Amino acid sequence: MATRTVFMPEGDAVVPRDTGASYFSAPWAYNSLPTMGVHGFLYRDGGVGSALVRTPQTLGEAVDESGASHATALTTGFRP
Repeated sequence: MATRTVFMPEGDAVVPRDTGASYFSAPWAYNSLPTMGVHGFLYRDGGVGSALVRTPQTLGEAVDESGASHATALTTGFRP
């Protein structure tokens, strides 16, 4: 768990640099979790700008990447 109760001014953000081996900003296909969108932030001229730098993966894309098209391979004697 990367959070606890903290009261912050509206508009402030907390960004953990790393949350362990299977953290969401660098997922691996073996855990079958969809990748989350990643946003970059830039502080400039007293303001904050953000941009999407990786599009979130849909659940369907995660299922396909995890091998959905081969789901029955081990139960049918390797027949498609």
